[in-house]
Amino acid sequence: MKINIFFKGFIDAPTEIYKVQQLFKRIGITLLLSTEKDAYIKVYLTSAKDMKRLFNESHLQGLSVCDMETRKVYIHAMNWERTPADSDIQSHRDYRILLLVHEILHGFGLPHIDNPVCSTDPEPAPSMFQPSKSYARRGNFIVPKPLQIVLDDNEKKFMFDLLHSKGFK
Repeated sequence: MKINIFFKGFIDAPTEIYKVQQLFKRIGITLLLSTEKDAYIKVYLTSAKDMKRLFNESHLQGLSVCDMETRKVYIHAMNWERTPADSDIQSHRDYRILLLVHEILHGFGLPHIDNPVCSTDPEPAPSMFQPSKSYARRGNFIVPKPLQIVLDDNEKKFMFDLLHSKGFK
């Protein structure tokens, strides 16, 4: 399945964008870089000032946001420049990649998950956990290594059904 995506403001991120494309390809989605006009999902690096203007709700302050209706992703520039203190992700590059994956998955219609079942053994954190917050505090979850998109079967089915309903093959 091929999906057009547009990135604006990510001048320092060709490696991260390429890695995101690789991760999506592993689950059957080819993200094709496109113009803003032709993109299904649009991703913008957004200043703190603009984030506050666009999303004034207190619970969204300091976070990146996806408007799931328009499929526009706004990556908070402050979090792009430094990994938030609450995050368990040690590598800043890994944080950036997992942040993009998480927000792009919102663009595909997936919501956050709150209480997934976790075994007693450490396991990779689901991709729909917010990477800006602690994985460990929500169960026995760890940063996925190697980096991967972690979705359960229901999430995959929902996402692919939604994309098929919009004419993607």
